[in-house]
Amino acid sequence: MANAALPVELLRQIKTLSSQQKLKLVEHVARDLASEHLPTEAPRSLIGVLAAQGELLDEIAESAMQTRERDPLRRPDA
Repeated sequence: MANAALPVELLRQIKTLSSQQKLKLVEHVARDLASEHLPTEAPRSLIGVLAAQGELLDEIAESAMQTRERDPLRRPDA
């Protein structure tokens, strides 16, 4: 995002903040943005959180399967 998208006065005020105040501002903005995009109903499980992320779930499952094949929990020769 270009600085021109923000009012000059706002940028001037942000530049006067301490590093800690800037971090608090960033945290506040991040929480505010996240709350705008939260589902209205809380998911009932981790799968619910990732319901719209089918490709990511496939990648996670594939990675887990590959790891399990490479590093079995029990060795057949043991």
